[in-house]
Amino acid sequence: MTKEEFKIMWKKWLVEIGKSETELCKEQGLKQQTFNAKTRNATIRYIELDDIVSQYGYTIEIRKK
Repeated sequence: MTKEEFKIMWKKWLVEIGKSETELCKEQGLKQQTFNAKTRNATIRYIELDDIVSQYGYTIEIRKK
């Protein structure tokens, strides 16, 4: 997955859960600037991402292409 694909998928997910990145950061107790850089650059760690999405009933799946 490219950075662009991740950013698009991330934005779609935020729309699905009805949250902005600002709201999500406040709920998670994260610094918005740092978190935005991680999602923008697709450098967020798997464990971090899994912790966040699982709180909204989502999972991350690894599949062979």
